Amino acid sequence: MDSIRFGQATASTTWTLSTGTPFTEPIGVQDTTRDVGPGGFVFQEVVTGDKNGARLPAYHRVDLALHWDVPFGAAGRRSTLGLTLFNVYDRANAWYKEFSIVDNEIIETNIGLMGRALNSFFSVRF
Repeated sequence: MDSIRFGQATASTTWTLSTGTPFTEPIGVQDTTRDVGPGGFVFQEVVTGDKNGARLPAYHRVDLALHWDVPFGAAGRRSTLGLTLFNVYDRANAWYKEFSIVDNEIIETNIGLMGRALNSFFSVRF
């Protein structure tokens, strides 16, 4: 995190980078028969790869923040007014993957984390 202070204001940036989270990836579907009476019962079973053998894509984002120290009320109370821009370049980071089976084929869907967002706050210290 880098920050610059000028007067009553502070500007800061944060860059977050991490490797992708490991997960166990499904690699196929097979029909399995269970003997539960006449004729048995056939169902689809998911075949998985090595435990935690796959990884989500790398995670990264940049956040920007501006904070202003301002007086508030009587007795010299201190307060801060701030704005934060989260995920400045709107990176589509994967949170996790969902898998579904359609016609014996595994369909993979990335579930994303929050995209770009603007947040504001006002805090008072007593």
